[in-house]
This record gives sequence, structure tokens and C-alpha cells, in this order.
Amino acid sequence: MKKRVITGMLLLAAVFALILLQGWFLKAGVLIAALLCVYEAYAAFESCGSKPAWIPGYVFVLALFVRECCADVLPWTSLISSADILIACVILAFMLLIVRNKAVYADLCSSIIPIVYPGTLFIPLFRISSLEGYGFRLLAMLLAIICSAMNDTFALFSGKFFGKHKLITGISPKKTVEGAIGGMIASMLFAAVLPALLTALNRRFSLFEPFTVPSVFVFIVFGFVNGVFSDFGDLAASYMKRVCGIKDFGKIFPGHGGMLDRCDALLFSFFITYLFFKYFVV
Repeated sequence: MKKRVITGMLLLAAVFALILLQGWFLKAGVLIAALLCVYEAYAAFESCGSKPAWIPGYVFVLALFVRECCADVLPWTSLISSADILIACVILAFMLLIVRNKAVYADLCSSIIPIVYPGTLFIPLFRISSLEGYGFRLLAMLLAIICSAMNDTFALFSGKFFGKHKLITGISPKKTVEGAIGGMIASMLFAAVLPALLTALNRRFSLFEPFTVPSVFVFIVFGFVNGVFSDFGDLAASYMKRVCGIKDFGKIFPGHGGMLDRCDALLFSFFITYLFFKYFVV
């Protein structure tokens, strides 16, 4: 327990340092997280007997990073879309499997799935890290991370004290309906409070250029949707771990598992957060 708490505090400090520093620090942090998540996904499939072609996953993440984060220094990257990169990497996976001269369905699935999950789910995160405006990026990152964390934390306690009805026993036996409801309520509350708190701090200390934010009601709706997607992100990782017959994706964080274990809910949350900031926050 002590090791878990210490690791959690250090991880939290590192994440918030990257969010505050932003720029290339944040982009590099996202790149490292993406590479580790893809590595752990391939390793999970390999642990259950598959022999995936690993290279396309790494190529996808690196090419995606260049496409989404390096447009300022490499203008030609804007000519290439994320869909182009995805298609190229899927083709590369087929090419690498074909030259093995042996058709194995498990190898095919385990070669392509990590490109899609977690690979493509880092597209919104790369785009959030490249949004215009320090305050814009700060609020987006904090909303996604804090709301997802509070959703997870309050779901745990709500389920422990009030949980009576199981949610999806075949994927995650410990999750309850009451826990999910408690988590979503927490996500909605923090989504409502966080923008107002950040705005107040900015008025007092002039941390960044002010920008217009939607009404509290809009953020409450975001909190609800974020809570739902965070739960499904967590369940998606649980589903994959059950398929592969493993408890955790890795051991890089003592007491917490691997990078993908820490990013599971966030990957779905960042997708919703990116769409929210793209269409509702101006």
C-alpha cells in the first residue's frame, strides 16, 4: 500500500508538471506514454501465445507525433492526414505478416489491434497538447484528468459502501451500478467547479490570456458524458486484459501496473474532451 501511494504521488506530480510546463515537455510526455502503451498492448498479446508484428505500432505513434505536433517546424506534415498514417501502418502490418509465409489469425489480430487501441486513441491527446492558448490547453488537460480520476475514485468508494447491483460481471466483476452512478456524479461536480476555479485564479494571478467558457450547465453535461466514457475506457482495458489472461499490462509503476493501466479511462476521456473543446469552447 505504501509503495502504491508513493508511486501515485510521484506520478501525479510528474503529470501536473508536464501540464503546467506544456510545450515540447508535454508533447514529449504524450509521445513516451503512447509508445509505452503500444508496447504493453503488443506484449499482452504475445503473453497469450500470439506473435504480432510490433513495428507498425511504433511507426504509427511516431508518424502521428510528427503529423500532429510538429507542423510548426515541419509544414509539409499538414499534407498527410492521420487516416493516411493509419492505412499505411495497417498495410505495413499485412506486409510483415505475409513475408513470414504463415497465415495465423491470432497474429493478424494482435498486429493490428494495438495500432487502433491504444494507438489511434492518442490522436485527441496529441491534438489537445497542440491547441492554441496556454489556458485553453490547461483547462482541457485538467478537465480530462481530474474528472476521470474523480470518476474512478468516487466509483470505488460508492461501490464499496453502496454497491448492490453488479454492472458487467463478465468483464469487471467488482464494478457496480451504484459505483458507476457515484463516479458520474463526481465527474459532473468537478466539471462544473474546475472552470470557475481556474477562471478565478487567473483573474487573481493573470496566469494566461483569458478566454470565454460556456455555461456551467454545458460543463455539467460534459462531466456526465466524460464519466460514461471514462467507465467504458476502464472496461475496454479490462476486456483486453481478460482476452489476454493478464492482471496488469505492465509493472512500470509499482502498485499501479503499466502505463496502459493508468491511461485506460483517460484515452476515452481525452476523445470526449477534444470534441468538447473543438465544438463548444471558443
